[in-house]
Amino acid sequence: MKLRYMFAVCGIFTIFIIAFLIFEKEDIKETIIFFPIDRSAAYVTANTSLTASNALAPGGYSVRLRSASVLDRHAYLRQDLSFVFKDGRLREKMGKWEPNTDRIVQEEVLQEKESALYSAVSFHYSEIHKNEESIFSAQMMSSDFIYTVSSPISPVSAFRVPFRQEDVQWKGILDKGVEMLIENTLNKAADSYGINKNDYYIFRLTELARFETSPFPGFSRQATDKAIGRLWEGLYKNYFLGIKKRDGTVINPVDSTIPVILLSKDKKILLVLIQPADGDLVILKQEIQDSR
Repeated sequence: MKLRYMFAVCGIFTIFIIAFLIFEKEDIKETIIFFPIDRSAAYVTANTSLTASNALAPGGYSVRLRSASVLDRHAYLRQDLSFVFKDGRLREKMGKWEPNTDRIVQEEVLQEKESALYSAVSFHYSEIHKNEESIFSAQMMSSDFIYTVSSPISPVSAFRVPFRQEDVQWKGILDKGVEMLIENTLNKAADSYGINKNDYYIFRLTELARFETSPFPGFSRQATDKAIGRLWEGLYKNYFLGIKKRDGTVINPVDSTIPVILLSKDKKILLVLIQPADGDLVILKQEIQDSR
């Protein structure tokens, strides 16, 4: 009898331990939430790179996307998101998160054939806990781009700044294709929702990293960081995890257009325009409380 009682107690204790471990594991979740910026935290390094190399198949080549970041301390949660766009449409996305670490490294290799413009952007995020009630974040962006010229009879040519006349011509062709895609998105927003592009500062998601060194027009550094942090929080939930449409369905973002960001000149709202592969226009809206 005594032995059975001890066994029962041990069984309850084991269940309690398992439940406790499950609770502890679920306490840290893969997520991006904007918290006040910890100005004492800094990234030792944060970069995104695109490189192209010849593949064995005739006319084929590979593009390697690599993202790496190191914070100057261990964080409660580290997470990096990366998007790479091919000719203005999402080709691939990467995401990785780790608890109780200072660094994240991720890499993806794409097999390609056509000449193309690849552009990539990453958001490097850290959730920092000072204590149970004081939660802060640290964030940084990085980006890269590369042009590739592919031929079935010669090795692939890759460049960022064109030197050969052939590369100059290809750059013009590829840039024009992306510009037409962006213009089509803006025209749809104007026709369907009456959005006047003259009322906004307009830039692509892949251009967002330039605001690491200068704030949004008319914004303070602090207000810019807050708007960017909230923007990426929304992009994670409504783009990286899937595009949420008006009818409630969620679709894969691959093949969607580069998100176009519209920052109102009155500094009150920020819009994100996205065209999924089906051509429907999706608009995300962020209200800005203060630009100071």
